[in-house]
Amino acid sequence: MNRIRPLSLICLVALGATAFAALQQTYSLQRTAKVGDEAKYSFKAEMQFGDIKIEVRGKNSEKIVKIGEDGTMTVESIQSDVVVKTPDEEQPIPDVTKATMSYGKDRVITTYSDEDGEGDSASLRLALITSIQAPKEAMKLGDSWTATIKKIGEGTYNVDATFKLVGTEKVGKYETIKIELKSKELEADEAAEATGTVWLNVADFSTVKEEISIKSAPIAMAPAPVDMKLTSERVD
Repeated sequence: MNRIRPLSLICLVALGATAFAALQQTYSLQRTAKVGDEAKYSFKAEMQFGDIKIEVRGKNSEKIVKIGEDGTMTVESIQSDVVVKTPDEEQPIPDVTKATMSYGKDRVITTYSDEDGEGDSASLRLALITSIQAPKEAMKLGDSWTATIKKIGEGTYNVDATFKLVGTEKVGKYETIKIELKSKELEADEAAEATGTVWLNVADFSTVKEEISIKSAPIAMAPAPVDMKLTSERVD
């Protein structure tokens, strides 16, 4: 027994040192990528229209088509296999939806246009309210930071956001960091608010998984904002 005890203590010390090292590791959160990088996701949006619950699910692929000298990334997004579920039926949507977005090195969206080259303020507002803006300094586990995410055109609003790096987790084949977010639009008559968790790939800080609830979410062509829960996860 006396032989085992020192060995146990050594193991405990080693584990403690490993845990301490993990707590001290820092993460920049700035997205790194190269042209041609692709990611595929499954997604689901659950929306409440009064007493009626509607679910939209499908697939989304993203491909980086350009990286500017300042680190701005242009991404082509394609949504497919979309199904709309109502209390009465499930309706497949045969159309494929394409869009092009640009993101700064700080991860925040800067432009959005659909396949016809037109913008969509509702989509931009959702993108802004769910963005994680990379801090100017590297963060370690337990750190928090705040940001004012700037509006990027007519029909959008500045967003006040708070973030916290809460842990690490293996999601599928990806080693990730977990970030909690809480954000709210400023100056909007019906301000959208978001709370949730986002998992980022440690290797390049691309998004691996999202679970976000949004109050007063703006939806294109909807008569009024709705409450929504968004989930997505990489499937490649």
